[in-house]
Amino acid sequence: MNNLSRLNLIQKLGGFASSLFLVNSLEELALSIENIVEELIPTEYTGLYLYDYDFKKLKLFYAKGFKAEEVVNADKSAMDRHPGYVFKTKKVLDIPDTDLDNEISIDSPRSFKVGSRLYMPVMNQQECVGTIGVVSIQKNRFNAEDKEILFFICNLTGLTYSKILINKQKQVIEEELKLKERAIAFSNSGIIITDASIDDNPIKYVNAAFEKITGYRFDEVVGKNCRFLQSDEKGVKFAGYFGNDWSVEKGEFIIQ
Repeated sequence: MNNLSRLNLIQKLGGFASSLFLVNSLEELALSIENIVEELIPTEYTGLYLYDYDFKKLKLFYAKGFKAEEVVNADKSAMDRHPGYVFKTKKVLDIPDTDLDNEISIDSPRSFKVGSRLYMPVMNQQECVGTIGVVSIQKNRFNAEDKEILFFICNLTGLTYSKILINKQKQVIEEELKLKERAIAFSNSGIIITDASIDDNPIKYVNAAFEKITGYRFDEVVGKNCRFLQSDEKGVKFAGYFGNDWSVEKGEFIIQ
């Protein structure tokens, strides 16, 4: 690594950790990893692989030292090479001299001769979510301090990656809920939603079509059980009407 003082190193790692709180996208995460690794463990080649849950594969999000065709090959074959071995086993792969490599996995063609490799799993608690690798043309390039630095970076990367995925899932769910809310609100059928978790299933929502069909406003029916609709009040009679449309489990039914 660079010849940094202990205080300077701690400050840089602390700044990196703090910056990840503001990271909201995979692109921002990859850039943060690129910057900190380049500053603290500069090598000829660096790769950030994160697991793509949709395609069930490691995806290369950041690469230094690759030619265009090497990027394509490395991304396609990641699971069959050193990154995949580390991902599957959750083990650190430290090869100080590639001439002594025991061929754990198939290497991809390089535009330079590799001297040493260091790959570490990106962990989110007990789950491996990716791999970070640093490779040098020098043999015995990485010392104990480099490994501790990369270990620190990997752990924060795993937590941040998982946070980004969770936030994306929340956004998808929120968008789906908004679509459903709009569909219910503007439906031509009267829709009632009750709270099935409470005794007597009190009404907690009715849409505009319900108000138009029945003549009841939301503030008049909220908290009531739907049985009141079987009365003659306001000249409305719905006795025995809800049998096919009523769902106690879901707490909703439709008036057409």
